[in-house]
Amino acid sequence: MPTDPEPGEPYRGLPDGVEGTMSSPAGAGWSAEPGLLYVVTFGSSSCPRVAAGEAVWDDAGEAVVVTVQDPPADAICTMDYSPTTSFTAVPDDVEEGAPVMVRLGDDGEVEVQPRSQDGANGPVAWLGS
Repeated sequence: MPTDPEPGEPYRGLPDGVEGTMSSPAGAGWSAEPGLLYVVTFGSSSCPRVAAGEAVWDDAGEAVVVTVQDPPADAICTMDYSPTTSFTAVPDDVEEGAPVMVRLGDDGEVEVQPRSQDGANGPVAWLGS
């Protein structure tokens, strides 16, 4: 994974220290880089689903909403199932030291827990876990 991730840029694989799963289509956690969430999606490695570069609060101010973009419908994609990680910037007023609800597009919500230490990726919260 990159040491200086760019919001919205996808990277193949999982963030450092994050264990994968085969039972969830997506998950999220705090990136080692302050102000960024990492979003892991599973699917075709040649046509990954990617998180948008910036997240927003929902209308009620209760969850951070991350748009997850699907590949184009007419794309020719490999039939593998692999993780892709992308990073999204959160609004400035999101408290990184407390649990936060994160809505991953239309897939569902997860409660992201704080990092255990500065400079490390936080634990992943998988959909359906």
